[in-house]
Amino acid sequence: MHQVGCGRKRSLSDLKINGPVFRYVVMKLLICLVILLMSTQVPVNAQEQLFATLQRRAVHIVYDTVQFKADVLDIVFSDYKQKPSLASLRVVHKPVVGDPAKLYYAVLISDTSGSIKIAKWLEQRGQNLYLIDKFSEDKRLQAYYFTCIGTEGCTPSVLSVDGELGWSCKESAVCTPDVSCRTIKSFLMH
Repeated sequence: MHQVGCGRKRSLSDLKINGPVFRYVVMKLLICLVILLMSTQVPVNAQEQLFATLQRRAVHIVYDTVQFKADVLDIVFSDYKQKPSLASLRVVHKPVVGDPAKLYYAVLISDTSGSIKIAKWLEQRGQNLYLIDKFSEDKRLQAYYFTCIGTEGCTPSVLSVDGELGWSCKESAVCTPDVSCRTIKSFLMH
């Protein structure tokens, strides 16, 4: 017991569940919890994950890249018995072909020979770059794992055609059959 106010002593039994002191303490705890939850940078859902942060023009990858490469192999090459060995992973910042004023970020993974290149759009929100795995009409470009298999001039790029953005393995909007450069579009079904 301790002294409170005008000589009146209080004990823990005075804190009744429906009492004003109890409600005050619970409100303070709830406010602290809400502030804590709002201050942490949690993606909107599990289908959006923080991949990298931008720090003074440098990209700092915060995602587990070893696990990411393993996940990408399972997504893109799920039907293949023998999967390629992915070697390099980097974040690129490139202009959109056909609209160079627009820039985009993507993670680019390639195999040891450099003939397989897999790109995944990274959505920029402030200084953070997010992976988006939710496929929807407005997030179609972001949801794809876009793979180009070939050598010369066979690299994932984002094109703008009539104001619409899309992935391509060529840096040209001209559509010509090219058997030396194959494309695989993959996405997760949730």
